[in-house]
Amino acid sequence: MVKYISFVTDKEYNQTDRYQPYGAPSPYFRRVFNISKSVKRVTLRASAYGIYTFKVNGVRCDSEVFAPGWSDYHYTVYYRAYDITQYINVGKNALGVTMGDGWYASHLSDVGRFVFGEYPLKFWYEISVAYLDGTTERIVIDGSEKASVGSIVASDNQNGQIIDLRLDLGEFSLPEYDDSKWHKATICEGLKPRKASFEPIRPHQPLVAKLISTVEKEGLVTEIYDCCQNFGGVIKARLTGGSGDKIVFRYSEILLDDKIYTDNLRSAKATDTLYLAGNDEEEFYPEFTYHGFRFVEVVHPKTVSVYDVQGIPFYTDLIRTSEFSCSDSVVEKLYNNILWGQKSNFMSIPTDCPQRDERLGWTGDAQLFCDTALYNMNCNEFFCKFMHDAQDSMTDGKGDIPVVLPYLFDYVTYDKLHINYTGYSESVITIPYRLYKVYGNRTILAECLPLMKKHMDYMLKVSDGYIPIDSNSHGDWLSVYETTDKTVFSTLYFAYSADLMTKICSILGDRDEGYYLKMLLNIKRAFKENFVDENGVIKSDTQCVYILAYMFGVMSADQVRPHLKRKFEQYDNHLVAGFHGAKYALQTLCDVGLKDVAYQVLTNKDLPSWGYSVVSGGTTIWERWDGFTKDGAHVNKMNSYNHFVFGSTGYWLFEYMLGFKNSEFGIGYNKIKISPYFDKRIQSAKGSYDSVSGKISAKFEYDNDKIKYTISFNKNVVPEFSFNNVVLSNTKTEMGDMVNYEFILED
Repeated sequence: MVKYISFVTDKEYNQTDRYQPYGAPSPYFRRVFNISKSVKRVTLRASAYGIYTFKVNGVRCDSEVFAPGWSDYHYTVYYRAYDITQYINVGKNALGVTMGDGWYASHLSDVGRFVFGEYPLKFWYEISVAYLDGTTERIVIDGSEKASVGSIVASDNQNGQIIDLRLDLGEFSLPEYDDSKWHKATICEGLKPRKASFEPIRPHQPLVAKLISTVEKEGLVTEIYDCCQNFGGVIKARLTGGSGDKIVFRYSEILLDDKIYTDNLRSAKATDTLYLAGNDEEEFYPEFTYHGFRFVEVVHPKTVSVYDVQGIPFYTDLIRTSEFSCSDSVVEKLYNNILWGQKSNFMSIPTDCPQRDERLGWTGDAQLFCDTALYNMNCNEFFCKFMHDAQDSMTDGKGDIPVVLPYLFDYVTYDKLHINYTGYSESVITIPYRLYKVYGNRTILAECLPLMKKHMDYMLKVSDGYIPIDSNSHGDWLSVYETTDKTVFSTLYFAYSADLMTKICSILGDRDEGYYLKMLLNIKRAFKENFVDENGVIKSDTQCVYILAYMFGVMSADQVRPHLKRKFEQYDNHLVAGFHGAKYALQTLCDVGLKDVAYQVLTNKDLPSWGYSVVSGGTTIWERWDGFTKDGAHVNKMNSYNHFVFGSTGYWLFEYMLGFKNSEFGIGYNKIKISPYFDKRIQSAKGSYDSVSGKISAKFEYDNDKIKYTISFNKNVVPEFSFNNVVLSNTKTEMGDMVNYEFILED
C-alpha cells in the first residue's frame, strides 16, 4: 500500500443509497513545491480512485480525460506519466488537481454507484526531477497538500455533470494563489499504482453542432442542436447571461416527432446542468462525464445566449491504421459508421454502447469486433489491457471468465452470475491469438494461457460427452426470424476454442497441444452425432449454425453450401443471423462459393440489412437490425443506435473485397494471401492497412468485362496469389522498399 491524498467534500452525503443520481462535489487539490536549480527533465506520475485532470503553474499540461483509465480498483489502479519539464520554473511551482467520480464511484450499468468503493476519492502523485547537474529529486505526498470544493457540484459517468461557475476557484494551480481558506488534505492508503501502457482517452476533432429548432415558452428557450454524427463525448459551448442563470443540456441519439428521444437511455439521465457566474463570456465543457448522442437539447432563460456549440468526441487515442472507399456510397458509409462505432465505444475498454445505463466491456462483443478493430486502429495495448482486466476478474477464484470486464457483479447484489457464457468467455483465447497473429505479440499469449486452460477445463466440466449442457449462453444474440439452439451454439464454440488452443500450444511449445487436438476431434465427432441428421441439416437449421459450423472447422464448405444457399433463399438473400452469425456471414458465403449472395447481402437496403441503417440516417452501427422502423423508434428499451457488434464484418472489406489478409502461416502480415472477390455491384474500391510489416494498399476498378487490380506492400512481405478470376496480364514493379503488382483480370 502507498500514500494517497483525499478530501471529504460532503460529510452528510449518504453513501448507503447507491441509486442517488449524483455524487458529492468534486475535490480540488493543490501542492506547492520548490525547484532549486535548472532542470533536465521533470516527470509527473499520477493515479486515482476516480478520474482527474491537472494543471501545473496555470497550464493544462495534457488534454487527457478520464485519466488514468478504468480498472477493477480492488486489484489494480493505474498511473500515467507526463513530461512536465517545459512548465516548470526555478523556484516555486504548483500542481493543481480536479477529480471526478469516474468509474470508481459513478453509476455503472443498472447496479448503482460505489461498485468499486466509497468516498472519498483518492489521488496519488509523484514528481521526479532530473537536474542539469546530474542530481535527482523525488517530490511525493508529504501532508502539505491543500484541498477544497469548487464549481463541479457533482459528476456521474451516466447521469451527467452539474457545474456552478459562481463557485469557480480561479487559477488555483498557480504558486502564488491564496489558499488560506483551503483545508488540509487527508493522507490515506491505496494500492501501489501500476503503469498504464495502454493509450489514454483524449478529446478529438470537434463536430460543429447545427441549431435546427428553437421554441420559446414562458420565458424559457428550448433549442435543439444536431452534431450530424452519433458519438460518445460531450458538448462544448460559450454562453453569456446573468449570475445564477440555469442551463440544462439533455442528449439523445435520434429525434422522434421533432423532439429528443430518450426512452432507450433507460435510467441514464444524460443531463448536464450549468449555472452561470454572470461574467462577460463563460464556457461549458464537462470533462467528468460523457454521453452517447447526436442531438442535444439546451433549455435556458431567454436572457441567456448560447453560441459556438460543438460536439467533442472522447475516445481512446489509438492510431488509425486503415482507409477504405468504394463506388457504392452506402457501403462506403457503412465503413465510416463502423469506424465511428469503434471510436464511440473505445473508452479505456471496448464498451457495448455509450448512451444508456450499461456501457460495459462485454467480452463477446469485444471478441467478435476484434478483427475489424485491429484493421481500423492499432489496438495492441488496448486489448492487452482488456486481457489484464480478465486476469483481475479471476483473482477471487471464479470458475470461468465473466461476460463483462472489468467485472462488477462481484460487488453488488445481482441476480445473474454472468460467468461461462459461450460466445463470450472464449475472449481470453480468441483476442490474444489475434494479437499474436496481427502484431506478433507472443507475450500476451503466454500471459493468458493459464486463463485459457481454465476456461477449457470449465467447459469440459459442464459437458456431457463433449456437449456443453450447463453452459450459459445468449446464443446468436439479436437474430431475427430464427433462433439458434444454445447447446448447438455452445458446442460449436467449444470446438473453436479447442482448435485455437491446439494452435496456441504449438506456438508456445506447450505440451498440451496433443491434448487439445484430441479434445477437438472428440467435440467434432460429438457434434455430428448429436446435431447433424442424415441430410446434413444441423439442429435448429438457422443461417448461424451453418456459418459457425464452417468457420469453426466442424463442417466443410461442401457440407454447408447447399444449406446456406437454401437458408438465404428462404429470406430473399437477406441475413437474419444475430451478432455471431453476422460477423462471419460474408466470409463464409465467399469461401463456400456463394460470392453473389455475399454481395447481395452487403448491398441490401431493406430490413434486415446493414444498408437499411445507413439509408435510414444511421451514422454508427445499430444494436438491432430493426432499431428504427417506418412506424417510429423501436419501443424496446434495449435499443442502442451506437453499438459496434454488427459492424464486426468490417474486416471483410479488406480481406475479401480488397483481397489481402494475414496468411495462415504468417505473423504480422509478413506473409499475406491475396485473393479478392469482385462483383459488379461494386464498380471500384480502394483502401490500405498499416500493418507491422508495412503498409498494404489495394484498389480495383471495372472496365467493361475486365478488372484492373493493383496491390502494393513492403518487398520483404511474402505474397501468395490466389485469384478467383482469370488473370489476363500482370506487371511487377519495385519502388524503394515497396513492390507493386498490377493485374488485368477477366470478369
